[in-house]
Amino acid sequence: MRYLAMIKKEGRKRLVTFPGCPGCQTEVDPNENIVRQAADAIKGWLESHLALGRVPPRPPARKLTGN
Repeated sequence: MRYLAMIKKEGRKRLVTFPGCPGCQTEVDPNENIVRQAADAIKGWLESHLALGRVPPRPPARKLTGN
């Protein structure tokens, strides 16, 4: 499954949030791999939901839009 990640610059760091996963976010330093950090964040968030017996939300269906 793929979840939408939003990246926002916060000073020198980048903040990665996942709109479909409330509370899931990570802050990434410029010298860190943003993809790896984001993957670790969503993995941890999903694992914690499962450990608590919660069903994580499914990612929304992606809509293709033309320009």
